Amino acid sequence: MGMAVCSTGSCHGVLHAAGYTISCTNSSKFFDKTSRLVNETAADGTSAFADAVVFGTGLSYGDKSGWFEEGEAVMNLTVIVKTETGCSGTLAVTTCAMVPATVGYHVVVSNGSVQLDKGYGYEGDTVVGYYRTPSSGSGVHHSYHGGFALAMREILGSSVTLSFAGTAGMRMVTEGVTAMRYQRWREKGPGEFGYAECDNYWLDPTRDLLMMMREVAFRLALQGEGQGGPVPVQDMLVEEKVTEVVYASDYLFLWLAVGVIGLSVLTVSPLLHGWWRLGREVSLSPMEVARAFGAPALRGSGSNSDTGQLMKEIGAKKVSYGEMTMGESSQFARELSFGEPGVVHRPQKGVAYV
Repeated sequence: MGMAVCSTGSCHGVLHAAGYTISCTNSSKFFDKTSRLVNETAADGTSAFADAVVFGTGLSYGDKSGWFEEGEAVMNLTVIVKTETGCSGTLAVTTCAMVPATVGYHVVVSNGSVQLDKGYGYEGDTVVGYYRTPSSGSGVHHSYHGGFALAMREILGSSVTLSFAGTAGMRMVTEGVTAMRYQRWREKGPGEFGYAECDNYWLDPTRDLLMMMREVAFRLALQGEGQGGPVPVQDMLVEEKVTEVVYASDYLFLWLAVGVIGLSVLTVSPLLHGWWRLGREVSLSPMEVARAFGAPALRGSGSNSDTGQLMKEIGAKKVSYGEMTMGESSQFARELSFGEPGVVHRPQKGVAYV
């Protein structure tokens, strides 16, 4: 039985399927590959000419005592990471045991497909029960997990070795794609040139690798016969939640907005002072504005005429806006204004009009 919550066409719930429980332990290891004489022992107890693994991702599969019964088959992921630059230092070592089990995955079901919920990692998987893998009598287990471990080892396996090569300098050998994906190097400072193997360091890929193997194990459990057979049909109790937009009034901002509007009204009010002295109601009609600014086409009408009177006096008269020549023959001035189409010309670029 799974518990799911549906929202906007998708269901979030828990699905029981074959997988692994994962537990990890962290430790450290010192290495020293600084240059020295051939017979001189390094600080880590080995010769500087011997290879040291500064990055490694290895997956092993086999018996491991101390688990639920003697000889329980367990996958073991070991990750070694050089997290800092330098030819000597401390390596971070992480060992993760993956025990076969039926686990509860947090999943999202939408449009007939199921996928792992991005909001959860392997830490959120719950254990439903453990499996006992059959033994052949020689201590070697033959199960689906062995094939899975072999495939993952070929895909994820990677290593980088570092050693001192004498006059040739430092030697670094890289195998596998994982090492190259997580490799980084120190940026050169002013006046620094060339490439130094000891400047390389790596990001820790442990969580990414575990999440990838978890995804593959989940897909294999859903698609075919696994250690416990195909995944049975499971009922999921669905509870639908509807999200509604709720508005809450913030009266502080309301009164601040009202205050700003009131201040704007008080600021503009002095500009309207004395409008009644015109003797009529005034509007912002284009006709009244043009007459107020002395448009030549409207100079024959009353200076205090409203829009209705201006339209009666002018009638159906065509006007254009553009360049007009004003003044007497002794002194002409060109300006932009409204006038009859025959005396108005197109404005010229670069001309300053009065």
